[in-house]
Amino acid sequence: MDTLSDIDNCGACGNACTGNKGCHYMTGGGYGCSCRDEETECNGTCVDLQRDPNNCGECGHVCASGGCDSGVCTCGGQADCGPCESCSYPGLCKSTCSGEQTCCDSGCVDTEFDSDNCGACGNACDLGQTCCGSGCVDTTRDPNNCGLCGNACADGDTCENGLCRPSLCQEPWFSCGVSYPHVSDVCCLPGNQCCIGGRNTSCYSEGTCCVTAIGDAFICGAGQHCCPNSINVPCLPDGAACPPS
Repeated sequence: MDTLSDIDNCGACGNACTGNKGCHYMTGGGYGCSCRDEETECNGTCVDLQRDPNNCGECGHVCASGGCDSGVCTCGGQADCGPCESCSYPGLCKSTCSGEQTCCDSGCVDTEFDSDNCGACGNACDLGQTCCGSGCVDTTRDPNNCGLCGNACADGDTCENGLCRPSLCQEPWFSCGVSYPHVSDVCCLPGNQCCIGGRNTSCYSEGTCCVTAIGDAFICGAGQHCCPNSINVPCLPDGAACPPS
C-alpha cells in the first residue's frame, strides 16, 4: 500500500480523503488530504470558484442560470442575476455594489449606516434608533452620537433631545452621559460604572450590568446571570434557564 498517494490511506492507514480532496505533499512535511492549487475548500469540499455554479467567485454564491464563467455567473436575462447584479454584455451578471457596500436581500447597502441592515444584513434597528458606524443608537441621548452620527459631546456632557448639555453632576460625582424624559443627568460616585438602559441607568461597582429587552437596567450579583427577555426578574441563579423569548 502506497500511503503517499492512496486517497483512502493518505499519509497513514485509514486516513481517507473526502470532499474531492487529493493526497498531496503538505507544506509542513508529510502527506495529507488537500485541494489542488487551483481549487478552494467550501464547506469541506474542493471546488473551482471560476467554474462552479454553486460557488461562483466565492463560496456559497449560487448562479440561478446554472452557469459560471471565470468566477462570474452567466445570464440570459436579469432574472438569472441576484439582487445586487445586472445582466450585462456578454451575458454575465455584474455586481452593482460599490466597494464599501454589502449585498443584502434588499440590494446594495452600507451596513455602517443602513438602519435595516446595521452592521450585518438583516440586523434592523429598533424604532427611533439610527445606525451609526455599524451599531444602533438613540441619537436623542447618545453622547457619542448626539443629534447625528459621530457628533460626540465633550467629556462629562450629556445628550438631551439630540443636544449636548453640560453635566449637572457635582464633584466627586461623575456623569453617565445620558438623560431621560424626567431625568436630566445620571450621576455616579468614583469607583462605579454606569449600567445604561433605554429607560434608566444604574451605578454599580460589583456584579454584572443587565439590560432587559424593554430597556430597564439591573445589576446581577455574584452567582447570577442575565436573562434580558425576563422583564421583571432578569437576574436568575447560575444554572437556571432563561425563559423563552
